[in-house]
Amino acid sequence: MVDARLGTADDTGFSMTTKWEDSARLQSGDLDARIAFMQGKSEVKGNLAKMMALLPITNSPEWKALQAKVNAVTDY
Repeated sequence: MVDARLGTADDTGFSMTTKWEDSARLQSGDLDARIAFMQGKSEVKGNLAKMMALLPITNSPEWKALQAKVNAVTDY
């Protein structure tokens, strides 16, 4: 089981913060994570190299499938 909630976790390598509008655009696929970062729409704290290494995941078929499932049950 995965637990998801608002808050902080001390053992993360990095954290990303975005405005709600940009988060919704990221999740819906209307905004690419790399573009959001380069445009300053995502603030990153912590290990920037780790974040950059994980960004390609957002273009994977598995990510797109998860994104579609979340979008099917979410109103933005």
